[in-house]
Amino acid sequence: LASFEASLKDLATDYVDVYMLHGPVNDMPATKALRQEAWRTLEELYESGRAKSLGVSNYNAPQLRELLSYARIPPHVIQNKVSVFRHGSQLSGPAPTHEDDVLAIAKKAGVEVIGYSPLSAWPFSLAPVADAHVAAVAREVGVTPAQLLLRWSLERYGGAVIPRSKDPQRIAENTRLFDWPIGKGVLSR
Repeated sequence: LASFEASLKDLATDYVDVYMLHGPVNDMPATKALRQEAWRTLEELYESGRAKSLGVSNYNAPQLRELLSYARIPPHVIQNKVSVFRHGSQLSGPAPTHEDDVLAIAKKAGVEVIGYSPLSAWPFSLAPVADAHVAAVAREVGVTPAQLLLRWSLERYGGAVIPRSKDPQRIAENTRLFDWPIGKGVLSR
């Protein structure tokens, strides 16, 4: 609770809109117990009204299922890295099957998805905006690769995406995602 109190003081407020438990380090029994204890603390903050919603970040499918099994108050949001190259995973281990698709599990449980860094190359060597196929589809539609990927992320995950940029022109471009038509099937290619 000390870090929460310090955050409130730094923000000069008496509540936050969302408070998130950041990614688990491992799945050792002691870590699982600490995650459960931490979630109980977040539930208390929510019940007190000092956190208006709760979330988790960088959870994989087993970790999210585990949380959902004991949470009295399930997370409202999950914030994970998303990639057109590897959607549905938290980017560790083999590519997910449908039952290991953490984002599908979240959607089924009513947890909103926030995808971060959809344009980032991490942990791959090729940035999605530099992919030849993505560039070709973007040219066909008449938008930038970044716009195409952000629109794909929004339509695929249905929640929100958080791209990162310091460039005012790119920031403005990233907001123009629904003022252009997209044909059926374009985003599934």
